[in-house]
Amino acid sequence: MCGMAQTPAPDGAPEKPPVRRRATKRAAPAPEPAYVDRGDAWAVVGAGPHGLSALKALLQNGIAADGYERESDVGGNWNFGAENSRVYESTHTISSKPFTQFPDFPMPDSYPDYPSHRQVKEYFGRYADHFGLRKRISFGHDVVRALPVEDGRAWDVTVRDRVSAQETTYRYAGLVVGNGHNWSPKIPQYPGQDTFSGEILHSADYKGADVLRGRRVLVVGAGNTGCDVAVEGAQNAVHTWHSTRRGYYYNPKYMTGRPSDQVADSLLALRLPLGLRRTQRAVDRIQIVSILHRLRVPAIRFETPGTSFREGDVGRSGKCDVVVVIETNQFAELQMTSERRSLGRHSFH
Repeated sequence: MCGMAQTPAPDGAPEKPPVRRRATKRAAPAPEPAYVDRGDAWAVVGAGPHGLSALKALLQNGIAADGYERESDVGGNWNFGAENSRVYESTHTISSKPFTQFPDFPMPDSYPDYPSHRQVKEYFGRYADHFGLRKRISFGHDVVRALPVEDGRAWDVTVRDRVSAQETTYRYAGLVVGNGHNWSPKIPQYPGQDTFSGEILHSADYKGADVLRGRRVLVVGAGNTGCDVAVEGAQNAVHTWHSTRRGYYYNPKYMTGRPSDQVADSLLALRLPLGLRRTQRAVDRIQIVSILHRLRVPAIRFETPGTSFREGDVGRSGKCDVVVVIETNQFAELQMTSERRSLGRHSFH
């Protein structure tokens, strides 16, 4: 056989056929995993106050962790001007410094009792720098998916670089979600809303009082933002209505020259009876009603459990009627009446 040397067979013995060697197949390489395994590390979504504090707690307890933040800096909702920030120009905290700051990182003494949103944002930046958190955070990255795997013992977290649009999946031992709850506005629907000729704006898109000036304003809702917008409407709009489903207690920010939450905390520490603490609230209401009377604010209607106003808030300029709306159809009637008066804006909260 051409190309093969053969050994002559002994006399009379049949010639052995050549040995054919079977080619061995190489084992196919193992497929690359569809994720980057981060071992025992945890993922933290968001670099606002909750994301930062969670990341710091994990690292301090010896647990590896990676943070992801879609914006270019820390602060979350307090990052004024960011795409998903809902704070507005006049935003300040509603709790005083001792009840706002982290226990192991006090706010500067130079800050006022109720810091502005810019000061709060600055404070979170200092917090991140002090505990070395920035180097653990990937800024400009969206978390697009988070799926439990391995019977819930791990998480596959897919992140997208907002510049390159490249997506990468990492496998983590745990996941902390601190993406906040203010970024997705809930817009209610009311009868007659589709035919309303004025502007309808959710408070999530409210950034300053300029949009109120020279207009008639109806503010719907008595949450933190609703009350703030009603205050700015009373001070800047031609006329402001404030619509709520029931009565509310609005405590003043200061009592006896001190932040009211600190006074309340002191009363709790003294273990004063509930009736005595309520007496303090009743005195506040009497003072506030007296202030409103001097300002000649009309149409104040008290509903259970009661409605009062902070000095310097709704009613400072005497322009604000307070309307307590119990049923939806009452809102619709008010809406149509306001439309005939050229109401220019709703602020839904």
